[in-house]
Amino acid sequence: MKPSTSTTEDAGSLSLRAWPTKNTSTPPLATLIERIQTQKGSFRNVTEQSLEEEIAAQESGEGAEGESSESDEGEDEKSKKEQLFEAKGELLKFASQAFNESAHTLDFVSLLLSKYAPRQAEMTLSPYLKHHVPMGSLGSEVLETSGPDPAQERQENLVSTGWKLLSLSAGTDRILQDASNLEKEMEKEAKYWEQVLAVKEKGWNVCRLPREKHTLAVRYGFLEAAPEFRDKGLAALRRDDDGSIDLDLGITSSAPRSVRIQILHGSEVVAASRHDDLLKEEQHSAEQAILQARNNLFDEELFHEIYREARMMTSRNVKCVRDGISLPMESDITMFIELRDVGNMEDPATKPSKQFEQLPQLALTAMRILLSASHRANYLRRTSLQPPLTERRPRRPIASILRPIISHFEHRSTRSELQTYMQDLSAVLEKAGIDFEYEQPETNLNLDQLLSEKRPAESRLVDALLKTLTAPPQCSIKARLGGEDGEDFTVQTRTQTMTDFRFVAKPSSPSSFLAQTLTEMTFTSIKEIKDHVSHMVILYLVDYIENQKEKWIASSPDEGELTTEETLDGDYEVLTVSVDTDRLELRWDATNRLDDEERVAVWSRGSIHGGMPAFFEKVEDFSNVPVAPSQYAH
Repeated sequence: MKPSTSTTEDAGSLSLRAWPTKNTSTPPLATLIERIQTQKGSFRNVTEQSLEEEIAAQESGEGAEGESSESDEGEDEKSKKEQLFEAKGELLKFASQAFNESAHTLDFVSLLLSKYAPRQAEMTLSPYLKHHVPMGSLGSEVLETSGPDPAQERQENLVSTGWKLLSLSAGTDRILQDASNLEKEMEKEAKYWEQVLAVKEKGWNVCRLPREKHTLAVRYGFLEAAPEFRDKGLAALRRDDDGSIDLDLGITSSAPRSVRIQILHGSEVVAASRHDDLLKEEQHSAEQAILQARNNLFDEELFHEIYREARMMTSRNVKCVRDGISLPMESDITMFIELRDVGNMEDPATKPSKQFEQLPQLALTAMRILLSASHRANYLRRTSLQPPLTERRPRRPIASILRPIISHFEHRSTRSELQTYMQDLSAVLEKAGIDFEYEQPETNLNLDQLLSEKRPAESRLVDALLKTLTAPPQCSIKARLGGEDGEDFTVQTRTQTMTDFRFVAKPSSPSSFLAQTLTEMTFTSIKEIKDHVSHMVILYLVDYIENQKEKWIASSPDEGELTTEETLDGDYEVLTVSVDTDRLELRWDATNRLDDEERVAVWSRGSIHGGMPAFFEKVEDFSNVPVAPSQYAH
């Protein structure tokens, strides 16, 4: 506590006041900006070089100031008091001097008037002057002057005329110069307003700048965007020196940035999206500048939204690394999304691949469409009937952008793997001489079909594309085993959070082994569906062998095993059929075989056959293999 005493009537009292405390709270941003403008002026005058020079000057004088800081504080307080007293004395001095001069002037005028109006003048005379100077002792009279000199008058008229001519000439030049400047200004103003009208006619929202009522602005952002990006979408339309529009984006945190997508095979870049720079030409219109600003702001919001979504998708192997996002595509193929400066976008692929050449640009376009759909959803949510007010403030929902993209990637990988399996199976069965046909996968995401199909006038292509993107991707493969009288089946896949497989079969005969199993089944992994298709091929072959060869009886159809009738001696023959991804195997064995060798026939993609169908030829051969004689029961 610091004691302080008062004078005169409060001399006996004592008042206590607290020491002033330091304000530790951070001043608001508006206060800091106002303080900087007060100290430094406009931000345009503050450069990096000037700040570095000021910092260097402060560092060089820091030591001397630190040594004398304690002594300067006391001297400053003393000098402030002395300056205050000196200013007070100087003020009193000037006031006294002015009072004396005005009193002397009043005495002089009063004494002069005392000769003509003594009573009125006596009221304003000072007592000292009344006592020492008699009334009416000071008088005045008008003196007649001689007439003007004609020669001097002519000279003065000539000088006056010359000055008038000079003034008129200077005024004429100034008027002509102002007229020329006005004409140039009118041309600049006409050019400016012509460009403003062109921007307005293109559909942009032209309005006043909120804090500068006399400045026009254009709103290029999206009203349904996130608040931090909606407020950025307003730029001032200032006039340049030549009259063209200068788009003032205000104080931006960094250079313009855009989203770039790369496809990585390990650590090698095999494909990358492209960036269309509308301002790469020296002469560009105001609309191009506005479009470029809108695209950059839209991409910044896009990256912000997918980054929010990526943090919630770690269960699907989505990672946020190196200021970017990594999405899994296949075993060693990943997609990397990042936000880069527009001037640093040219980074060609190190190992270009035609397989993924168009994929990054298609994915980027799909993400932009999904963000626009999120804006539409925000608009519908804002314009619909609002729920009752609650204390809990509703949170802004996370836009669904990465989920559909990842679902399509997973479905694409699954479809490719399933198609490869069907190709391998078809090649193996073809080598074995077994008829097998299948159709190419039919997917619900077919851009060529979307572009070619006819739709009503009120339906838009982007709506159809958006509906296809957000719907779970699915495809179906139809196949037939055994020609026209064979078995038909369909494999359907559907990917949402995970991929589901559905197998649907149409048996050719109700008595076939395939008809005795479940004709409709659902699986959750591609290995299960592969095994089931292979199992279906085994059932078909076992059923075919049993119907064509009376010798063989299907003892275990699910295992692909056929046996002959057991003899009284307990002897029998075994024929086993097995189907794998890339091979078909037929194995024969018997308990009473004449040699120790087991008969095995294998067909794979690289096997060669000729003449009659190889598989059924081997069945015929194995059926006629000689065995030791045995006694059959009758």
